[in-house]
Amino acid sequence: MQHRLEFKFIDSGALNDDALAGLAFFEKEIYIPAFPDDGERETFANILERIRSGKNAYPQTFAVLASHGGEICGGEIFDWYPDCSSAELIYIALKPGSRGAGLGDELLNRGARLLADSLSRRGEDVGRLYFETENPFIPSGDESMDKVSRIRFFARNSACRVPIKYYQPPLSPDSPWAENLYLCLLPQFSRGGADLPAGELKEFLHCFYRGLGASVEEPKFQEMMRNIDYATESDGTIDCHSFAEEPQFQISRFSLVYHFRLDGKAPRNADEDPLFNSYECDLMNYSLQAPEHRPVRTRHVRLYRRLTLRMPRFYKYTSEGQDFYRVSRHRELPVTVSVNCSDNLTGNISLAHLVITPDPDAATVFNELDCIRLITAFGSIQEKFQVPDRSELAVEDQESGRRWNTIEEFVSSNFDGRACRVLRNGITELDIAGVLKPDGTRLFSSFEQFRRSALNDKEPDESPWNMAFCGLILGIFDFMRMNSAEISDTIKPIAVRRDSFIVLCRGHLMKVKFDESTEDQTANILVSPYLLIPSAVLSINELVLDRNEEIVGRPISDRTYYRRSMLLSGRIREVMSSLNTEYLQDIFHYSGEQEIMVEGTQQRGLGRRYEQLEHRLDKERMLLEEYKTKDQLGADYFTNAMLAILALLQVTAPFFDRSFWLVVSLASVVAIGAYSWRQLRRRRRL
Repeated sequence: MQHRLEFKFIDSGALNDDALAGLAFFEKEIYIPAFPDDGERETFANILERIRSGKNAYPQTFAVLASHGGEICGGEIFDWYPDCSSAELIYIALKPGSRGAGLGDELLNRGARLLADSLSRRGEDVGRLYFETENPFIPSGDESMDKVSRIRFFARNSACRVPIKYYQPPLSPDSPWAENLYLCLLPQFSRGGADLPAGELKEFLHCFYRGLGASVEEPKFQEMMRNIDYATESDGTIDCHSFAEEPQFQISRFSLVYHFRLDGKAPRNADEDPLFNSYECDLMNYSLQAPEHRPVRTRHVRLYRRLTLRMPRFYKYTSEGQDFYRVSRHRELPVTVSVNCSDNLTGNISLAHLVITPDPDAATVFNELDCIRLITAFGSIQEKFQVPDRSELAVEDQESGRRWNTIEEFVSSNFDGRACRVLRNGITELDIAGVLKPDGTRLFSSFEQFRRSALNDKEPDESPWNMAFCGLILGIFDFMRMNSAEISDTIKPIAVRRDSFIVLCRGHLMKVKFDESTEDQTANILVSPYLLIPSAVLSINELVLDRNEEIVGRPISDRTYYRRSMLLSGRIREVMSSLNTEYLQDIFHYSGEQEIMVEGTQQRGLGRRYEQLEHRLDKERMLLEEYKTKDQLGADYFTNAMLAILALLQVTAPFFDRSFWLVVSLASVVAIGAYSWRQLRRRRRL
């Protein structure tokens, strides 16, 4: 789209009356509204004075004004440091109401080129073009343009972040140090691209601090220098991190399942699902064929055909000690969603299963980075995935117009408002036939081609897809660093078949296939029940152990040994009953599902946790016997004391009245009998 903008480059030689009037208009109508925070905005009179001083100023300052239809609609301010051949874009702003039409991109590109052309005519060359932008993860005052939108604008224009902790000195005596900024580079206007020599960066920062009248002896400056040394590669350069995502593949056949723990007990009148009943009969062993004996019952709840999943616009992750910041290419994902539910035999545990696939009627397909964000449930533990505003993660129904502000809220709405929480495990079903190159052609023509590339025992290919595939398995974004040995360690298949295999990693179950047909009756489920049911069983076992570990971890604070014994006895029975009836073992008939259970139990550490619980129960049984013994000691002491009293009465009987002796003896016998009966009942209860 042609906007027919007119540009005026202003230096000391072009500072005539028209230029001054234009700058005055820019200050009042654009500059101040765009930067309302006094601590963020330099006094415009200082900027104007540097422009007027030309080469005598340090740094030298230039302005670019953009006009449309004879009216100024935007502008830029550049600082130039001739002793290090570096420039900084210190301000860029558009008139309110002019954003969103591509004017900013044109202003940035034309302004930078006008600066380079002007300096070139003087025999000078722009080696690097820097700029600053605010960190969206650090709160600040009100702004007319939100921080994420600024970063997305610069990301469209090749912006990279210099990976250091950056400190900007005060812009005026009354201003504080700015610690909420990223120092960034525009590679398309810099020689050498995104590879920045550490010496050049240090030289620029020395010049920058000099221009602001700040001392390089400041502790914050020295900390920046140490950060630069830490970020410097062996070749002496710093790899500046691009804000823009750079996906390499399109993925059109992809199903993802989240498991959610639903609060409360399952309703007793839940209808049996004919489809899942058939699969449960097929999957489970002979002893569990009757519906009333099945330890897990699964049912389909609802299918949504036209939903939009809103993704975070901006996110952060950490890899090998470095923070990476990315702008999401896809802010909205059209999806088809299936909601299903599994209840265990006792009804104590209910799981909701949210199945997400690309909407086949929409033009958008997922890329590998979309899939990784989804697989990690927007929260990778390994890479500490974060977003500045979680309210951006929302679900919208395109047919009804209804919106849910969180995925949990959407799931809960399908179960009468029962609260839920997402579990750190799930399922991915990936059809390799749906993995496409950027030009839309298939990446693999057969499963055997993929198998040869990824499952070479000696040395798997270090191809972009194998690295991305490992990123999907591990739920990490920084997969391009992986070498052949790491790829081999990551892709460990089980349940290998002619056109498919399964990988289990960190609680996540992934099935990889090629053009494997799916039965028509599973269309509403959107994922294979042969994956969903075993994964649900593993999740139930994990929750059973979570609950029982919490039970045995409760402190016993009652003072009496009897009460302690009662509490211990009760919780031992409760945990034993739960482990015997709710923790599910040896329930599947086929070897594929048995392999999933064995491998999943081992990888999640469920077997180890189960053994630890049994050891804890053994200790509690020993403690119970100790409490019972100590409780019985009191009864023995009492009985012995009463018997001693009776013996004493017999010895002294000749000295007392007969009736007195009989009354005291009878009272002692009654007391002994009552206490003994009480102790007998307590022992029977224990």
